[in-house]
Amino acid sequence: MSWLDRAGLSLAAAGPLALIWLNHVPRSGALSALSGSAVTAAESRDAAAYLLAYLATWWLSPVLVLSHALRVLARRVLALNWLRVTRLLGDTLRGLAAPKRALPIALVCIPLMLLEWSFAGTLGALNALSMIAGFLLLGPASYRGLRLPSFAAVAVGYVLVFGVLIPRLLLGIHHSLLSDEISLIAAGPLFWAGSWALGRDLDWEHSLRTVEARNAELQREAERAQLLALRAHLDPHFLFNTLNAIAEWCRDDPAVAERATLQLSKMLRTILDGVRAETWPLRDELALVEQLLELHHARDPERFTFHISVDAALHTLRLPPMILLSLVENAVKHGPAAGHRGRIEVSGCCERECLFLYVRNPGAFQGPRAGGEGIATLEKRLRLAYPEGAAMRYESDDATTLATLELPMSTAGDAG
Repeated sequence: MSWLDRAGLSLAAAGPLALIWLNHVPRSGALSALSGSAVTAAESRDAAAYLLAYLATWWLSPVLVLSHALRVLARRVLALNWLRVTRLLGDTLRGLAAPKRALPIALVCIPLMLLEWSFAGTLGALNALSMIAGFLLLGPASYRGLRLPSFAAVAVGYVLVFGVLIPRLLLGIHHSLLSDEISLIAAGPLFWAGSWALGRDLDWEHSLRTVEARNAELQREAERAQLLALRAHLDPHFLFNTLNAIAEWCRDDPAVAERATLQLSKMLRTILDGVRAETWPLRDELALVEQLLELHHARDPERFTFHISVDAALHTLRLPPMILLSLVENAVKHGPAAGHRGRIEVSGCCERECLFLYVRNPGAFQGPRAGGEGIATLEKRLRLAYPEGAAMRYESDDATTLATLELPMSTAGDAG
């Protein structure tokens, strides 16, 4: 703080005390000295003290304090991040323009403009409009973005500019409701109170929006985590049975064991890639399905055959990983693995802005097994991955079961 700032603040503190002290000073001698009459030395000292206190209280102290406030404000303005200021001002003005705030503001400001118009005519209404616009532009935004000393400097500047300079120098208004001395004294506290009320309300609303956005993001993260866990689901019995079969083949048929081990390794590597992805092309899903069917076929080649027939034009469409795999795994479990010999067919088409995938397996559908989680897990994945709605249906006759997946094209988009 410079010596000028210290002097101004010292005078601001000492001036009122000096006036209180002057109430006890004999003013007759002071006035005689100021008028040039013959006075004693004591009266001269009283006159000098009275004059110094008067100047300190009504002239020097306000000027120095105001200069200090303006210098503080100038330093703050130069150090501001103007991009942040622009965003804060824009956010504040958008918040004030919201109907829930704009209507109460209008109900307060319109009567003020009418009262000022009745006191000073059209120029008075313009004066009221400038004061209202200045408050809305500076008040809430400065409360939200500035510290208390800088906000106080803005309040002082607002009263001087919009309460004194604009009405008296630009508009030529010397007597009106809002530019009266009593009104100007009240303008500072009103500026503080109005800025605090609107700024605090906007801050609360911003905090609420931030919390809601954070909660929504956490909910999306939880859904993604749940989808990740569901995508990682693969029937462990299949892995155990395959590994046991490979162990037997190592003794009976090493070549088949080697081929099955490589297929299982390739399949698990593809599954790990799918677990990390939100969507992948249909061709990757079909490749994984083919690997799964080849593994099952290697375990018991006489029990079933399989055929995959999906138009190549659909291979670039994207879908959540292992959606179709779960359906095929379920088809193997309820078909060949349950003793039903025959053919497993996988096909697909595109109709009515939807991707349809079909899996047909031997054996009649008996409904979900008690304690089985395959269908329930798949339905949960569909609900999470397709909020707009996806469908899974089962149709059965005496010999076969047809499972159908209907996936909206808004999510099953082109992979490019």
